[in-house]
Amino acid sequence: MRIVRNTPEQLILRALPPIEGVWIILLFIILSGSLILALITGPYDIAIPALALITLFVGYHLSRLINIDIISLDRRDDTLEIRRYSLLGRDRVRHPLGDLGHATIDLRDAPLLKRQKLALVLDKGMDAGKHIITRNHYLGQGARTAADTINDWLTQDVDSDTRPA
Repeated sequence: MRIVRNTPEQLILRALPPIEGVWIILLFIILSGSLILALITGPYDIAIPALALITLFVGYHLSRLINIDIISLDRRDDTLEIRRYSLLGRDRVRHPLGDLGHATIDLRDAPLLKRQKLALVLDKGMDAGKHIITRNHYLGQGARTAADTINDWLTQDVDSDTRPA
């Protein structure tokens, strides 16, 4: 996750698509190129169905992987806003900032990899509970850094005139 803005009044974080999306695009280009070559030179009964299946497979996985999640915390408006953009559409959810307790990570252990998702814990309101924010698992410390940044931002001391009345 990338920190877009970090001021005492506002914190904006953006999660971009993981590297797996790039690998799927490269795989699609390589396989499509080889199948087009097969269409030009030879067995049509294999190349045309294979090209259709590869296109469906890659399209499905790209629609699942290519997501942008934006988290905005604003003290002036007292809002927590989560915006999600994907190939299938967009979504926006708003909560009062006071409902947010803290940020944490959701960890999935694999034999060689630790994959993480960012989660927000809402202490109050109708949606109280743990909510996973990022749709994709991320390798490395991106989700942990985002959770620490959100928690530090929530606990920092701010002048009383920047808070909503």
